[in-house]
Amino acid sequence: TCALPISYATMDGAMEVYADQDDATGILAVAGDDASVDGSGSIAVTANDLTIGIQVTGGDTADVDFDGSLDILSYYDNAYGVLANSATSTTVYIGGDIDVEAEIFAEGVRANATAGSASAEVVGDIDVYAYTDDAAGVDVRAYGAASDAEVDITGNTTVEAYNTDAWGVF
Repeated sequence: TCALPISYATMDGAMEVYADQDDATGILAVAGDDASVDGSGSIAVTANDLTIGIQVTGGDTADVDFDGSLDILSYYDNAYGVLANSATSTTVYIGGDIDVEAEIFAEGVRANATAGSASAEVVGDIDVYAYTDDAAGVDVRAYGAASDAEVDITGNTTVEAYNTDAWGVF
């Protein structure tokens, strides 16, 4: 289940997505070059399997600029508040609270750049819980010789992993 599968998404308001037997994503933006999401409001996503609030994948850049809250729950699988991937530049800004809970693996924000820069800024509280695997509040990864990664959090971060590792920032 996916509410908005496109390369550029704008959203203002409230969104609720539920999948009883499969994966669920609130906003999915995918492009060969640049993919982005811009909006405000609240996104709540619940599923039995993989659950993602905002997923952005760009062949060149991936950008998320969302002024709002994310409430993500996976009953039996992994969960991400934001999952953003690109080749050269990935930027994530969330101006609200992030709450992610998963049976297996959970992350509030994951920002990856295979060669270049990756950054995440969260202005709000981050609460992440994983029952059987790792949990991270913010996970930013930039690969390559001239790559850089940056994280900025304004708010409280609470991360719990019941059976394994937990990181506020990874």
